Amino acid sequence: PDATIFALGDSCTFGWGVEDGEAWPAQLSAILRQPVQNLGVPGYSILQGERLWAGRSGTVLLAFGANDGHKVPRSDGVWLNEGTPGFFRRFLAGLHLVQWGQHLVYPLYAQATALSAASLQDRVAPVDYGHAVEKFLTGGRRVILISVCSRDAYRQQLEQLASAHSVPLVHYEALGVGTLDGCHPTPAGHQRLAEVLATL
Repeated sequence: PDATIFALGDSCTFGWGVEDGEAWPAQLSAILRQPVQNLGVPGYSILQGERLWAGRSGTVLLAFGANDGHKVPRSDGVWLNEGTPGFFRRFLAGLHLVQWGQHLVYPLYAQATALSAASLQDRVAPVDYGHAVEKFLTGGRRVILISVCSRDAYRQQLEQLASAHSVPLVHYEALGVGTLDGCHPTPAGHQRLAEVLATL
């Protein structure tokens, strides 16, 4: 409850594949000797992050871009505004049993979507992603941008906005540390990211 620094992002912020204390928000908290609240949620896009952030204030370490470019039948902008039916779909999608089942069938899903990609769209279009990031940058709060496993179009949006608003941008891939699976940071990667963030 006394946190004034918030890590807002997806599974790379949450600490997918590492222990709670190894995730970069926890390590940053230890370095700074002050609370850093981890608001990372696996699978989240920036539009979901906006809703999670609503009503909060403080320094925000913003790390989205890995999930926003996933190809889906309906964009997050549509999906999040569907009212009650959308609420129940999101509730079901959040159940561990459903997530486990999705993990098992994902290879088949990936093949199917590759074949029908023309009929799919980005979860969050790059331009909409940029608008969402800009809302954070113009909201009168301190923001540090972080790119971990971001797709090219989203990384370019971050670079343009960081330059335009003179805010720090940290590229995980430029730190020279590895990943667990081509995307999620290793424990050493989380530690290195926390060390860099602590200097900003």
